[in-house]
Amino acid sequence: MLPAILLVIVASYTDIKEGKIYNKHTIPVFIIGIILAVIQKRYDLILSAVIAFGFFYVFFAFPRFVSKLATAFGAVPVPEGKRAMGGGDVKLATALAVYTGYLPVLYGTALGALAAIMINGIKLWRATGTPQSVLYLAAGKISQPVAFGPYLGLGVLVCWFLEILYL
Repeated sequence: MLPAILLVIVASYTDIKEGKIYNKHTIPVFIIGIILAVIQKRYDLILSAVIAFGFFYVFFAFPRFVSKLATAFGAVPVPEGKRAMGGGDVKLATALAVYTGYLPVLYGTALGALAAIMINGIKLWRATGTPQSVLYLAAGKISQPVAFGPYLGLGVLVCWFLEILYL
């Protein structure tokens, strides 16, 4: 699990500083995770990585579909010409799923998204001084890029630790 924790730290740093999560960080951790899963005969973790990749790839490859689906369920649509998440987030989630399984990754994504909305809403409120700006952000009228890697990584680790504790 140490490689996954280190990956979250490094990916969070690069995502915040440069807006990218590099392959040179995610791919080796993913390969180490696959090797460990095979050695431990935990083939379910390999399947978890495939499930997580499929789930996140839909968000990456089909932003218009995701936007229409989100709107159908009453959520905020993805702004025109934008992606819901980047390719680095897809690879980060896939690499983490090899260590944690797919459920902590999916629950951690939801937890991370809520944290990102709350924290970025508070930042926007403090920057503008008006609560209306938060409503515009929530309604999709204002879009600003968010480094989702830190929220995703911490959300996954929190959910994984809660799963270990059976909470």
